[in-house]
Amino acid sequence: MLRVIKGLLKKQKLSAFQRFSLFFYDHFKTSLVLWLVILGFGILSYTTFMTRKGFPSVNVPLSTISGVYVVGDKDKVDAELAKPISEKLKTIDGVKSTNIRALDNNFFALVEYKEGVNLPRVSSEVQNVVNSLPLPKTAKIEFKVLDVGKFNQTYDIIVNVYGKNGQTVTEDQAKYVAQKLSSTRNVTKSEVIPQYRQVTSPLDGSSINKKVSFDRVGVYDKELDRAKFHRSFSIGIAGNNSADALQLYDDTNKKIEEINKSGSAQAIVASDYAEGIREQLANLQGSLLEGFAIVIIISFALISWRAGLATALSMVTVLLATVGVLYIFGYTLNTITLFGLVLALSLIVDDTTIVAEAIDAARNRHKEKRQAVTDAIKKVARASMTGTLVTSLAFAPMLFITGILGSFIKALPITIIIAIISSLIISLSLIPFLSKKLILGGKGKNTNPITRAEARFKDMLVNNILRVKGSWKMKTLTLVISALLAVGSISLAIYTFSKLKFDIFPASKDGNQLTLSIKFNEGTSIEKAETITDEVNDRLSKALGAYATRVVYTNNADNLQAMAIVDLTHYQDRHLTYAQLKDSANAVIGHIAGAKAKVDLLSTGPPKDDEPLSIRIASEDNAKAMLLANDLVKSINNRELTRVNGSKAKIIEPNIVNVLSTTRYDSLKTTEVKAKFNGDDVSQLVKLAQVDIQKEYNTDKIKSYGLEPSALKFDFGSESNNQESFNAMIKAFPVLLIVMYLLLLLQFRSFVQPLLIFLAIPYSWLGVALGLKLSNNPVSFFVLVGFFALIGMAVNNTILLTDYANKEIKAGKSPIDAIAEALKNRFRPLITTSIISVAALIPLTLSNPFWESLSVTLMAGLVSSTLLVIITFPYFWLIIELLRAKTSSIFGRKL
Repeated sequence: MLRVIKGLLKKQKLSAFQRFSLFFYDHFKTSLVLWLVILGFGILSYTTFMTRKGFPSVNVPLSTISGVYVVGDKDKVDAELAKPISEKLKTIDGVKSTNIRALDNNFFALVEYKEGVNLPRVSSEVQNVVNSLPLPKTAKIEFKVLDVGKFNQTYDIIVNVYGKNGQTVTEDQAKYVAQKLSSTRNVTKSEVIPQYRQVTSPLDGSSINKKVSFDRVGVYDKELDRAKFHRSFSIGIAGNNSADALQLYDDTNKKIEEINKSGSAQAIVASDYAEGIREQLANLQGSLLEGFAIVIIISFALISWRAGLATALSMVTVLLATVGVLYIFGYTLNTITLFGLVLALSLIVDDTTIVAEAIDAARNRHKEKRQAVTDAIKKVARASMTGTLVTSLAFAPMLFITGILGSFIKALPITIIIAIISSLIISLSLIPFLSKKLILGGKGKNTNPITRAEARFKDMLVNNILRVKGSWKMKTLTLVISALLAVGSISLAIYTFSKLKFDIFPASKDGNQLTLSIKFNEGTSIEKAETITDEVNDRLSKALGAYATRVVYTNNADNLQAMAIVDLTHYQDRHLTYAQLKDSANAVIGHIAGAKAKVDLLSTGPPKDDEPLSIRIASEDNAKAMLLANDLVKSINNRELTRVNGSKAKIIEPNIVNVLSTTRYDSLKTTEVKAKFNGDDVSQLVKLAQVDIQKEYNTDKIKSYGLEPSALKFDFGSESNNQESFNAMIKAFPVLLIVMYLLLLLQFRSFVQPLLIFLAIPYSWLGVALGLKLSNNPVSFFVLVGFFALIGMAVNNTILLTDYANKEIKAGKSPIDAIAEALKNRFRPLITTSIISVAALIPLTLSNPFWESLSVTLMAGLVSSTLLVIITFPYFWLIIELLRAKTSSIFGRKL
């Protein structure tokens, strides 16, 4: 009998998917070698081959021009340097905008380039053009192309040197430390960041050694039980391009330990990316191990422990294969690729679980193991491939994000797409290979209280479908209830979304770092700025107490501003959130003579502007511009704004900035008014403020000040770039749906069924909206990323049901029996994959507040979509199928 079955199997026509899977099933040794090669190469890529960096190397379209011209007159600096430079730069084709600010003895310019330009060529052209200008010979000009993946655009690590036992460190001591550090492996540059600069005296032309910056470092002191601050010097460490961030950090730390054993100077690593990378690697590995355990437990409960083990092994293989492919394509192991790998954990379970469950189910129907694999692959391979392509397409809009953000996160969709495609290939190869000894080696069905409860729920749903065979009253009632559930859930979701706040990059719920910014009053001397900073540091240290482990000033403070990063004890080891610590610090440093000091939250995403509302008045007539600026300050102070959800917010603390300097935007002399909001949903509030202010300050009113209507402009700084990037994703969404529709059209050969499959998307809205509302998260960039991931996961469920029901129709069953059979056979894998995906995200959510909004979007949306799909989707499929059957008599084929 067995020979007969084998003979028939050889004669039957196998699909490409079946032949692919059976190759690995039949060739055990070859498959084992290939598997071990993938595992080995992936492990070596992860641990050895891939360079570990803080951020991916991208060309940021920004450069700076700074200059020192000691004349004591901002108007002269503007006339002789700022104005001619800005006017010349606007003639260069690749330059998008310029922002140049002139002070009494120096100027600073930020140059932004157009999207897609050859940055090295255009930045070099900018430098050549400026050098060709007839500028004063005593002016010293410096050019820098920004590299936001490095500190001070140059260094991989910043080391702070300060005196031991309260002694004051000297620059010579810092230079000695820098010289010692230069011998560290892979270090190409080790230099003291200068605090003095040689300038030319405007009186006699002599050279003056002028102090232009200062430095401080705060280190936790056990006796004081708080941070103790020291005068310090910063040393910039740059590694070669192939240097691994973790290895460079470890080697530098080892060298510092040797240096600190002798001498009166103490050195510490003040700024680096290594600690963040290590934490992300630990989170990834921890989430993977927890996910591994979750897959086995849930699969054991709903399928079998053998299928669970096969699925978990496949997940590990997928991630290692993804790492290997990333290495081959030249990617580094950085913040963005690690983010992609962590997110991929919840996306790669679909293919592996579906194939493992199908083989496990087939072993109960077939005595011959090979036939079980053949039958299982036939039932799920095409649907799995379609689901994989759809899920991959869901991340395509992220490739259209523009600007700096787009350059940074491009590696994210690429990482996820590689992982998703790898999961399909490995599920169709590795699981059939493992099934020979693992899944198909088991006996009997997995029966336990959970599977019995699952079976009862499934039978109830299937029986409800079969009842539709009865009277028209039953059909009508069932369909009306399904329609009401669908419409009601979508309507409630839309209403709930309207009540949510909108903020593209909101602050995380908690974190381990704060930022300190001090803006000194214009005209403040460098010596006075140091005194004010010391006072702020003392107050900050007392306010934060033992929670502040280290405070490091960045980019060297000067007489304009000082900025610092405050490292806190880990959020899991303290009972106060970093938002509460921020409020405590601001309560004591907010009112200090001679400066504005503020502590803010440091979270993932682009930095937020302290004063996000910016209104610019472009005019060479300073008196007219100042008149309008003063009126604006009075008019918008405490102005109330109404959000879309009806709640209120106010514009607060408007002020005219940089009154003691001259600012030019795109060569136009500009007076600028800035303001804050008393709400944190900046993305929504800046738009509301712009609309509200423009209603009052219309064309006629601006003309009444003797200004051109175009003189009044709004600029939201980084928020403008964030909104451009966010809008690019939104605009790509309809294109994504069209491409998905065409793919499903080719797959199902139906114009209507792809639209039916899309029903899973609005089904997820209620879960997403309620999840965000209950967890107090706004609609944000990370919510949108989660939603795109959710599209693929949710649509997979309707693809599975539709594909199976179509096959049953071809086998001769009625539409009612076909969809009932589809739900009966696909219910368990559908529920299992959804539960595993949700459960796999729980440890990720708990491990870091950063993941919360994204995880909530995925988990709540998937639960909502899955429940509505299994309860209502079969009836909508049935309606459409009955209509398609009727149209076939008209058009000669089903639509």
